[in-house]
Amino acid sequence: MFVTEEFRGRPLVDPEKCVGCGSCILVCPAGARRLIQEEDRYILRYFIGQCIFCWRCVEICPEKAISGTTEFFFATDNWEDLFIDIKHKTVKCSYCGKTFVPQKLIINTKNKLPSEFDFDRLDICPDCKKNIGALKISISRGIAYEDRK
Repeated sequence: MFVTEEFRGRPLVDPEKCVGCGSCILVCPAGARRLIQEEDRYILRYFIGQCIFCWRCVEICPEKAISGTTEFFFATDNWEDLFIDIKHKTVKCSYCGKTFVPQKLIINTKNKLPSEFDFDRLDICPDCKKNIGALKISISRGIAYEDRK
């Protein structure tokens, strides 16, 4: 079947380039992409059957891990064929142990930041960062953290 170069088919994700940032999930108007969090990994799931081929994910991906294709024919008798999963190992917070971010995203961020950046804070979850900040403010003001209400 002939289609022009401008034809928008399904987006294709390169799992090697994908860092699991989730930008594609945020911009997908059809909800064809979602994040599944498991104990020790994140899964970015793409459901082709719901995709409207708008290519917003192609345009937004900061790592250029998603490219557009002209492929559009997905007839299948197996529902599972319509799902594509990109699996990411995760990082656990060095304070509370909670899983909070894909490992590749941390590595990618470290590579892009200047060398004088405090890299030790990259493995701390947002909740613990907030608590550490509140504790530092309390100490600087002479207020016990537990008494703060």
